[in-house]
Amino acid sequence: MRSVPQQSNTLLISLALAAILGLTFLLRMKFWNQPFQMDEGVYGYIGWGMLDGLVPYKDVFDHKPPGIYLLYSLVFLLTEPSALNVKVFASIYTLGTALAVFLLTRKVAGTKAGCLSALLFGIFSCGPKIEGGGVNAEIFMILPYTFAAYFLLQAAETDKRKSYFLAGLFTGVACTIKQVAVVNVLWIAAFLLFRIWRRRTEKTVGEIAADGVAVAVGMVLPWIPFVLYFYLNDALRPFFYWQVSFNVGYMDQGPKYLENLTILYKQMKMILSENLVLWLLALVGLSFLWRGVSEPEGSYSDKVLQSSE
Repeated sequence: MRSVPQQSNTLLISLALAAILGLTFLLRMKFWNQPFQMDEGVYGYIGWGMLDGLVPYKDVFDHKPPGIYLLYSLVFLLTEPSALNVKVFASIYTLGTALAVFLLTRKVAGTKAGCLSALLFGIFSCGPKIEGGGVNAEIFMILPYTFAAYFLLQAAETDKRKSYFLAGLFTGVACTIKQVAVVNVLWIAAFLLFRIWRRRTEKTVGEIAADGVAVAVGMVLPWIPFVLYFYLNDALRPFFYWQVSFNVGYMDQGPKYLENLTILYKQMKMILSENLVLWLLALVGLSFLWRGVSEPEGSYSDKVLQSSE
């Protein structure tokens, strides 16, 4: 049985989380009366059309992943097609992200840090200058993305292949919502190489490679239903074109955008005016993480990578 102090502590944590989630929800209510922005309108149109048999990429153009349309379609299936319903859904969905942030940070730095991180997320993630009150793809992407980080840390602690698989699975889910989530693959690969370089595991190189395969399998699984859907609707070719060929060509135009560094500077200046405190705190946190990685035995990195002990 739990002792009275333990029960009291659990109650306080639960109350703190409830207050944080309540604040997170309330901060987003002020954006409920806003109409869709341009991209959001496209997601809404395609999601609504899917209920009537419209096939993305075949019947209507867009180059975003299909997961974002599916989420909008789900909202319209359960309610009525309106911007308000999507915004209410996104507000509830964001509570899951706040909980994920709490779980992730608690695993690294304890319960108090978890609550603080969830609070900071709830406040800063809805900033109007980063379109935090909208219902764009990023709002939905960060939930599975955060869980991918959580399971990667769990893999560091347990060295179990299941955790690597789940890290890949949630990365794959995030990629079905926003392509930029694929960057997480680089972090996972760097982590696996780090374990080989610092000899943080008793596994052989082949076993670590098998962990990498588990990550890859997890990433592919969320895409299988979509590929099957587009195949059955004779839309596999346009699906791959708009998801792969078009976006590769889109990225090839990158050097042209170097001329717009002035615009980037202005955008970052605007963002920092709203989130400067958060960025400074992030730099402080990174400095502590770097100290932990660079220190020898008994360091913070050894605590994170417990499986090598």
